[in-house]
Amino acid sequence: RSSSPAVGTLSAGDIAIVGYDDGADVFAFVPFVNLAAGTTIYFTDNGWDQTLNAGAGGFRGATATNGEGSEDFMKYVAPAAIPAGTIIYSNSPGFVTGAIPGATTGVFGTSLAFAAAADQVYAFQNSNVNNPMFNVGTITHLFVFDDTNAFEDATSAAQGNIPPGLTLGVTANTFPNS
Repeated sequence: RSSSPAVGTLSAGDIAIVGYDDGADVFAFVPFVNLAAGTTIYFTDNGWDQTLNAGAGGFRGATATNGEGSEDFMKYVAPAAIPAGTIIYSNSPGFVTGAIPGATTGVFGTSLAFAAAADQVYAFQNSNVNNPMFNVGTITHLFVFDDTNAFEDATSAAQGNIPPGLTLGVTANTFPNS
């Protein structure tokens, strides 16, 4: 698809999280479309809970003031056009650190601190750059990778459910922790 135009607004399945190392706190993702320079993708290990926000769902711990929720939050901004099929690691250029705009507390971190027992990685875009994990604006969920062998509402760091727009076994994958 290298002759396809580069895009900045993604859809579910336009990227896949292909794995993570809980010892090094590094994950990898692959775009299946050409990414335009400046494309922003958010990543978190905060679990999704369908019961939050009057049943609309949300990331565990994310509030109007706490921008990173109960766990960690990362922001990737493509530093240049990225061809489809490129493996991008969470310690690659393009990951941005610093305060989360619109939140009183929380920062975009340098890694997601994965639990050795069980965790997950969510990828999404949000039309709102201010406190983007707090479920305001238009959130487009892109992919979730989970190693708990099941999806369930997030009541702990080891849990997370499937957010709207993702499909079990296609854009929402869970594997047994080993």
